[in-house]
Amino acid sequence: MREGRPLSEDLWTALQARQVNLSHPFSTEERQKQLQMHWGSMAWEQTARLQQVRALMEGQALGKTVYYAQAVDMPTGSDVLTEEHAKKALQVVNMGGTGYLMGMCPLYIGMPVRTSANVEDVVLTRELACVVRRIELHPLEPMPDPTAACVILKYHPLAVLVECEDPEYRQYSSAAGGAPPGHFWIRPMTAATPWVLRLEKNQKVSLKRRQAWMSVLLSCHKQ
Repeated sequence: MREGRPLSEDLWTALQARQVNLSHPFSTEERQKQLQMHWGSMAWEQTARLQQVRALMEGQALGKTVYYAQAVDMPTGSDVLTEEHAKKALQVVNMGGTGYLMGMCPLYIGMPVRTSANVEDVVLTRELACVVRRIELHPLEPMPDPTAACVILKYHPLAVLVECEDPEYRQYSSAAGGAPPGHFWIRPMTAATPWVLRLEKNQKVSLKRRQAWMSVLLSCHKQ
């Protein structure tokens, strides 16, 4: 393909057989097959979409409710963020440009994740493999339907309890207390640096993003 030559019929047929059509519902067998496959991408624009697809597919396969924490984007200057612009900000898929915070962060109990921030109070570093063990909802959050496949939270969770898979962390506990060794509470964070939302007519606005926790890289870490 890199040399610009046509593929053989056998190779082209084999390549087409790996195409996944997301416009049609998966059967249970197809869903399990996809989750057992290697997931990879070469750009954040691809990764971000795969994160969302995988979180929902895994949650459905496990019968878990997927909770979506919506980011809060605030202008750093005197600009006013309209509702239309706020929605556009949530749809930005390149996490490298938003301080590694997702617009809509999916979470479910038992979800394999990787941290994407340094958490100073418990000395957690980026890329630690963890598992979500508890989601502490905001006291004003309406009681979610326990049978719902997914819930968009109206408030940020107070904290997310994760269990670190690295055995070296088994000797430590969360600074917040109330968690067994190797478990850590991660609270809402604000990105250290602003990011730029590009609007129509070459306009742009500088924003700072706050999210339920520094976002997750989904269970692709099990590869």
